[in-house]
Amino acid sequence: MGFVCAEESASAAAPPPAGLVCEEPVYDYGTVSASSVEHTFIIKNTADHFVNIVKVRKTCGCVSAVPAKKKLAPGESIELNVKISLANRVGRQRKPVYVISDCKANPMLRLMIKGLVSRKAVRTN
Repeated sequence: MGFVCAEESASAAAPPPAGLVCEEPVYDYGTVSASSVEHTFIIKNTADHFVNIVKVRKTCGCVSAVPAKKKLAPGESIELNVKISLANRVGRQRKPVYVISDCKANPMLRLMIKGLVSRKAVRTN
């Protein structure tokens, strides 16, 4: 007969820390030859208090990301529209976007937009 430690089994099924979460943090746009790709991530505040988005950090000037609002009530969800310019790019692309908040338990949410550019995209604007 075996024994299971209650603390051990509870920690194995522990939920992620409260704060900003995204059920689908990675968007794969597949293979494209377009000059840009857009995606809207849904971000939810799972904390029991208001959470403020302090900054949205992009790793490339080819990425724009603007949250619908910056102060989220407990349980509230918002849209974060992310657009990546693919002009003059070819091959695999991976562009992370970091949503930085004032939530001490989970201050950073990492999102990813990725895919393959099949031929050099040309800017159309």
